[in-house]
Amino acid sequence: MLNPDLTRGDGWAMILGSGFGLAVTTYITVRAWRSTPDQWRALNLRFRPRSWNRWPIYGAIWRDFDRHTARNLWLARILGALAVVMNALGLAVGIAVIVRG
Repeated sequence: MLNPDLTRGDGWAMILGSGFGLAVTTYITVRAWRSTPDQWRALNLRFRPRSWNRWPIYGAIWRDFDRHTARNLWLARILGALAVVMNALGLAVGIAVIVRG
């Protein structure tokens, strides 16, 4: 059951946000499923800022990624698939709000 206070503008906002999220998460998830751990690490190294080691918490996150690349790749695959489903549901709800009118 949809909230009766939702307007068509709310539906369009849901469609735009969920559509963008669906596109981004689908792209990243497909890249994760097609990558080996070495390819995944190389991809992430390209997007890692040069100053990553100067910040203690940020550096710790990247060092953990380097130690557990295979585990993080599987997390990206599984959580990415869940994010795709979540964004698809958001898109469906946005369409339902517009259709309901």
